[in-house]
Formats: sequence, structure tokens, C-alpha cells
Amino acid sequence: MLVMPTVDDVVAAYNKIERAWEDYRKTLRECLAEGKAEGVQGRQKEIARRLGRTREAIRQDALSGEDRERLRRAEAVRRRSRGRSG
Repeated sequence: MLVMPTVDDVVAAYNKIERAWEDYRKTLRECLAEGKAEGVQGRQKEIARRLGRTREAIRQDALSGEDRERLRRAEAVRRRSRGRSG
């Protein structure tokens, strides 16, 4: 018998995505910090290469939630300013 997913199943799956991203960001920050403390160069580059993401994306992924929010606000202000001048 086929069991159909419920709305609750969808919500639970979606919530797992956010938890997985937070785990990834925490692990990424720890890996980069450990490499920096040990004087190991190239971790960010290697992670970016293996994940198929840019180094800038990796840098932003490693930001804390507060820092990501500040960056989003600054980019929004920049876009609004560009729209007014152009």
C-alpha cells in the first residue's frame, strides 16, 4: 500500500533543510578556523573546488547569521542606491 506524504511531512522535511544548512555552516567555520590556526593554506579553495561553489560563496556561507544579515542589508541599500542613480 502506498503511503502519501502529509503536509506535516513536507514541513518536517523543509525544516531539516535549514538544520542541515546550519550544520554545514558551523562545520565550515570550524574547518576554516582550524586551518587558519594551524597555518594551513588553501582550505577555502579546496572546499570551493570540491563543492563546485565560488570562494566568495564559501566565504559568505561561513559568516555568522548576524554577519549574513548585515551583508544582506548592505546589499539591499546598495541596490536601492544604484536604482536611484541609474
